[in-house]
Amino acid sequence: MSSKDNSYANTDKKTLFLSDDVDNESIGKLTWSILQQIREDDEKDEKEKDYKREPIKLYINSYGGSVSDMWGLIDVILNSKTPIYTYCTGYAMSAAFKIFLAGHKRYCYKHSTFMYHQMSCWRSGKYQDLVEDREEMDWLNKKIEEYVIDRTNLTKDDINEIREKKKDFYIHSDTSFNISNNSLNSLYSFINIYISASGSFPHSSRNFIALSITSFCFLYSFLQASNNLIKSSL
Repeated sequence: MSSKDNSYANTDKKTLFLSDDVDNESIGKLTWSILQQIREDDEKDEKEKDYKREPIKLYINSYGGSVSDMWGLIDVILNSKTPIYTYCTGYAMSAAFKIFLAGHKRYCYKHSTFMYHQMSCWRSGKYQDLVEDREEMDWLNKKIEEYVIDRTNLTKDDINEIREKKKDFYIHSDTSFNISNNSLNSLYSFINIYISASGSFPHSSRNFIALSITSFCFLYSFLQASNNLIKSSL
């Protein structure tokens, strides 16, 4: 346990927990624990013919924190041969949300809350220093946006709208999202996310609209399937 008590690791059960800030201390501890477990799996994989890697479970309950430290853990998760599953136990916001997205499989509970927003930064110095910092911030922000688009159903237009309105984009467990774009379930999830973020309708109206659109999609798919069945029977 770290001195700030913001991370916990039980390597015997492959269970990790991130709470409080995403910073050098918490991420350093978690990353080291994950790398140790990956190394142990690599060694067993070489010795045992049919060795099966058990997933590492990372539980997250954090408001976020450092972007630089966030990337350190994300890259380790994404490149891990050992599956790493992420679980949101309460909230995963800002940098913690991006860490959650890195999971090979992702889970949340009934009252889980996610939040995405622009990166924040504070800089001071000479003019040229600020120009160089701005260039670095632009690069970092571009990488974050590309990553979120790749790991969710959010589009570039959605991300641009969030950036232009400078708003916090909240996603709740009852409007969960899916990285797959090939199912009606993910379509329903995406509709829910988009409408929830728009703030243009009261909650009951948003649900009604999402359900209506989804019902139409199911009906359309049913009619298409029926039509194909009729054609194949003729």
